[in-house]
Amino acid sequence: MAFEKCGVCGQWDVGPHRCKPKFEVWCEEAGQPEEDAGVFYASDAEEAAERWAEDDDISSADYSIVSQRSEPVVSVRDCRDGEVKLFRVTGEAVPSYSASEISA
Repeated sequence: MAFEKCGVCGQWDVGPHRCKPKFEVWCEEAGQPEEDAGVFYASDAEEAAERWAEDDDISSADYSIVSQRSEPVVSVRDCRDGEVKLFRVTGEAVPSYSASEISA
């Protein structure tokens, strides 16, 4: 079986795929109105807020969240029941190193 990308949620998967629940996320303090909310598929509202933060940092190329210069508050609507929750999103850059033995 090969990896296939879901045309709905964008998730790569092997075999039968079921999309995670749909959430809408927006950040009013960043000038993003509710009507321009981004759509994210996630296990829960917290994961949707985290996906918004990653997407926002990548799209701005400023990385203000992961560099800890910004901690925006986002609104997250669960599209299943319409419930809206607020989250403050933060990030951190974590360096990772590895070593592999080589023969001398």
